[in-house]
Amino acid sequence: QCFHSGPPYDHEWVELALDRVYQVGQVSLLNRGDHGWQNAVGIVVKICRDGDVPDCEICGQVTTGPAGDWINIQCDPPIEGNVIRLEQHSKPLHICEVTFRERGSDSA
Repeated sequence: QCFHSGPPYDHEWVELALDRVYQVGQVSLLNRGDHGWQNAVGIVVKICRDGDVPDCEICGQVTTGPAGDWINIQCDPPIEGNVIRLEQHSKPLHICEVTFRERGSDSA
């Protein structure tokens, strides 16, 4: 199952609440393998505290989106937060899975 936002495509976003505050060092997105895979390009990845949008920090932005493959965005330096927010402007937001790694952690 993949997430696909609906029209109008003027400022699409989705938030993923984490179970606690983490030092997020990497966010990985699984891109669609079928139609719409190119819509991953341009996604902005933000880390927030309690979903407070003005207090979100940008981790990075997707610059390439291979079909059906994982896209890794490094947060350098790591960002403290408990919400991962994905934003897409002017086109649909398509994504299949989201994982993250804490700073210094090998597990997601």
